[in-house]
Amino acid sequence: MIHGKLTTLRAIEREDLDALWRWYNDPQAMYFWAEPHKTMSRDELESRYGPGLSTSNGHSHWLLITTRDEAGQGETIGRIGYVDLDRRNRHTEIAMMIGEPAYWGRGYGSDALIAFLGYLFHELNLHKVWLRVEAFNPRAQRAYEKCGFRRDGVFRDHTYLGGRYYDSIIMSITEDEFRAEHPFVPPVAERAEGRGQRAEYPVQRPRLSPCRICLLPSALSGAKRTGLPSASRWRSRRTWPRRAGVRRHPYGRRVRGRRGGDSGRRQGRD
Repeated sequence: MIHGKLTTLRAIEREDLDALWRWYNDPQAMYFWAEPHKTMSRDELESRYGPGLSTSNGHSHWLLITTRDEAGQGETIGRIGYVDLDRRNRHTEIAMMIGEPAYWGRGYGSDALIAFLGYLFHELNLHKVWLRVEAFNPRAQRAYEKCGFRRDGVFRDHTYLGGRYYDSIIMSITEDEFRAEHPFVPPVAERAEGRGQRAEYPVQRPRLSPCRICLLPSALSGAKRTGLPSASRWRSRRTWPRRAGVRRHPYGRRVRGRRGGDSGRRQGRD
């Protein structure tokens, strides 16, 4: 599942076909798809989408939009997907529908779109995502611009509805534009941030072996991994003469031995 701040995107199950049937036969919802008088039977919906609606065929893939719920049991409000995926040129067209009018203009569509774009750019490694929006749907245009889409061009008199023709606007967003505003966040950090905690990442450290002289951890065994000087380089820095009862630590420190009693510098002071 893909989680946004307000929505969750999940696979479409067979029991979700009832909601899809209701949206396809809703003139208010289908008006913005330029098909307000579209009718579809349950059998037609079953034969058209049932076998592969929630699975990807390599070129298209659809997901269901629900309200945010970790278990995926939120209220069903729409669907989103990509069509005509071009792997060679790394771009695709996307489409989205919020079928429940109660959730229009409340930010659920924008949240689902940002979550889906994160999946396309961060997971599928696409370079550009584009869509088509009708000129008589300014609310959708503002929502797409809010998500970072830019206007590329216009198909003049492209859509026929209600006895006249409308322009279709082409909008797109590139991976650099999206990642500049929405960098990748690991799920571990996202979950910790939701609980108000600081995200902790596992850090790999070199294995430390005990020193035979002072029994302190020594990283000389991992010198090549950590970039520390090797033991031979430490030995080359011993410029002072050895004294009775004083042994040298590999780091160059003087360690007082068991034999010799008060030796070293203390004898010099006395």
